[in-house]
Amino acid sequence: MKIAIDLTPVEKSPAGIGQYTINLVSKLIEIDSTNEYFIYTTTPRLINNSENIVIKKPKGIASGLRWIMEASNDMKGRKIDYLISPSNHIFTRFFPRTIQFIHDLAPIKFSEFFPRTASIKYKYTSKIALKRAAQIVTISDTIKQELIEYYPKITADKIAVIRPALNKWINSDPSNEKEVLEKYELPGEYLMTLSTLEPRKNIVNLILGFAEYKKSSGSIARLVVVGKKGWFFSEIFETVKNLGLEEEIMFLGYVPDEELSAIYKNARGFAYLSYYEGFGMPPLEALYFNVPTLLSDIPVFRENFSGLVEFTEYEDPAMIANGIEKILSQRNFDVRDSVVENFNWTKSAQQLLDIINERS
Repeated sequence: MKIAIDLTPVEKSPAGIGQYTINLVSKLIEIDSTNEYFIYTTTPRLINNSENIVIKKPKGIASGLRWIMEASNDMKGRKIDYLISPSNHIFTRFFPRTIQFIHDLAPIKFSEFFPRTASIKYKYTSKIALKRAAQIVTISDTIKQELIEYYPKITADKIAVIRPALNKWINSDPSNEKEVLEKYELPGEYLMTLSTLEPRKNIVNLILGFAEYKKSSGSIARLVVVGKKGWFFSEIFETVKNLGLEEEIMFLGYVPDEELSAIYKNARGFAYLSYYEGFGMPPLEALYFNVPTLLSDIPVFRENFSGLVEFTEYEDPAMIANGIEKILSQRNFDVRDSVVENFNWTKSAQQLLDIINERS
């Protein structure tokens, strides 16, 4: 069969969905010696054993939609059997033979955390995808159940779960470790978090909890925040300023993959207090490096990380402070083998290949 893949989510400093996509489809193409793969991008992006179809993004109004329409027409001309769409739900409108990924329902369940137009668009396009796609794929049982509740007409067998695994860079030896630590002027002891700066990630409450921890413990630890600015992030910086924590909290911005392992490896603890997630890749990465981890007590984290982390009430600064104290005082923390065993890209790619082959 001829299989197309929309790889545009990987372009421009890929975050969670982009990282998931490139790891999953690279492994898929690597293990599949039968099907032909056609990679659709707006700029050249080579993956071995595939053909790269570059369609430049149009300028002007609705450029994204027009790109999807042009790509869909090209697929029809090439007689593509199925499209793997990691993110762009609207592909199902123009190319129904789509294996559509829906990673979560955050813009619907927590619409107050997103620009209004983005939330409305997501609600509209996800309903189209759930109705028209040949197959829906999501990344946890928690999100699968939410999709069924959101769209009761959909049957459970139309939704498959393919969990993320560890990114490729994580196995690289951080030979530049010293240079990375010096580049970012990282302190000797620090609590780390990694996410796009936007309200759903609950960074404000993490800061408030960290402030209480510092006040009660007298610790020298600092908070290191890794991640690019997203939207509605001004409250984060205002909170730091109001608490007088400019010297205690460091914002590194977007950090390239090749530098992340050194930052994780030297962290004393990791905190990730999101209101909502589809899975949660950063905690998985922190656990691989045996960094004691504090997570918000939400269903998807209970599903994937129970027994490996500490949980906390994510809107209570006092409880967050207590959780921070717990993880920063842990010693001899070793969970890497469990993480490697349970989260594997080969296993995930084989699940996707099985979905494809079932349709041959």
